Amino acid sequence: MKIAFSTIFILSAILLPQGVFAQVAELSTPITGATYHKQTTFTVPVLLRSPGTAVNAFDVTVSYPENIQFIGSDEGGSIVSLWVEKPITGVTNANTAVTFSGTIPTGFTEIQNPLTKTKSPGLLTKLIFKTNTEGSGEIVGKVKLYANDGKGTLVGSDGFSLNIAVDAETEATEYVWTDTMLPEVFTPTVMKDKRAYNGKYVLVFNAIDKDSGIATYEVREGDGKWKNATSPYLLSDQSLHSTIAIRATDKAGNVRMVTIPAPNGESDGLFIKLITYVGIILILSLVLVVRKRIFKVQ
Repeated sequence: MKIAFSTIFILSAILLPQGVFAQVAELSTPITGATYHKQTTFTVPVLLRSPGTAVNAFDVTVSYPENIQFIGSDEGGSIVSLWVEKPITGVTNANTAVTFSGTIPTGFTEIQNPLTKTKSPGLLTKLIFKTNTEGSGEIVGKVKLYANDGKGTLVGSDGFSLNIAVDAETEATEYVWTDTMLPEVFTPTVMKDKRAYNGKYVLVFNAIDKDSGIATYEVREGDGKWKNATSPYLLSDQSLHSTIAIRATDKAGNVRMVTIPAPNGESDGLFIKLITYVGIILILSLVLVVRKRIFKVQ
């Protein structure tokens, strides 16, 4: 009996297509379904697991029923280091949907607990929804996962679905951010490429906030006003004689500011101004001394 079973297993392994026994890369959520009151805020964590092959890129679409509203996302604790597109809402195939994509340059399989050796999926993002009207529907997540093999091989497309119901009662709740930490220190770079922005100087930056995620960026050149910005940011002062300040604000309101000295030396301009002021003061002093001497002679 043991011999027969072993023979069947070996023949199956040889004859079945390669990959049948491989563990599949998949998108999932710990929520299987729930019922909420109207005006209630809830989250849907989107998780990634790829035990067979390391994944370094993903493209996700999450559709949802019309009686609920997508109000934002929380990237706190996310395994994603570079977002191509953070979760935004739109219409996909006549359904209201959230789309997002990103990369994990080092690749990702699973998170392993060093003490218990247990493995768990990694968090991409938490989608935040708010219920509007009574009814029911389905939240469906679809994904394309690409291998960290230098070829962009598609290794997974398994998604998730969960049923959501909204009853007649009303219970107004809001999502509360618990983040008290500043975004991490980041290093902006001034660069130019003749293939982009007509070869003009741009500012490239990317801040990371592992608790709530980055909400906005602002840039200020010299003594100018703060302007909302995205990377890459086309600099107004193409002479690069102005200091550049970048302000990254996370979704909990914590702010990290980084300043770049004027790449072409605003300090040189300040030095010239200082010399000019000193020269004016010396001339005025000399005039006063001469006038005093004239008065004494008289």
